Amino acid sequence: MSERKNPYEIIGGADKVEELVDRFYDLMSLEEVFADLRARHLPFKIGLKERNQWLACMYRAMEDCGIDGQIGAQLEESFFNTADWMRNQPN
Repeated sequence: MSERKNPYEIIGGADKVEELVDRFYDLMSLEEVFADLRARHLPFKIGLKERNQWLACMYRAMEDCGIDGQIGAQLEESFFNTADWMRNQPN
């Protein structure tokens, strides 16, 4: 019987998560298109533009780190749901 792995294990554990987080923040710092994201969430307005920038940055970081396939699709869906939930503007 094969052992089922969780998404954390599938993508490569702590090392891959650290790589993804580092790449995400590198992109936010280096790419002008993500400039609006350089702040904490609660005191700032988060609308569709900011949500979409955050998602684009995370999806690109995932791509750059080689996170794709079924686990990539699952993470994209999860990240979308989280980012959309963080919106505090009706647009």
